[in-house]
Amino acid sequence: MSEIKWEDPPERPAGRRYSKTKWSAIAAQLRSRPGEWAVVNTQRTVGPAANVASGLRRGAYRDMTPGQFEVKCTAVGDEYRVYARFVGGES
Repeated sequence: MSEIKWEDPPERPAGRRYSKTKWSAIAAQLRSRPGEWAVVNTQRTVGPAANVASGLRRGAYRDMTPGQFEVKCTAVGDEYRVYARFVGGES
């Protein structure tokens, strides 16, 4: 029988993903400047960017209430950007 090595897996490295608290902060910043577009996420490929945009539209991220934000996903150079703006509504 081969020997095995016992150890805990490493922590997941921080990447381009945003934590739940970061989405709360992003939502607050967008609310502070209603109607202004901001880049809220960038990705190297369209799939992940489209997934983030879809999640924002559905309200899957903390404090990003559906109907309160307008979201667009578009290619800019060699990356895909997710833009969002606060358009109003009840919090």
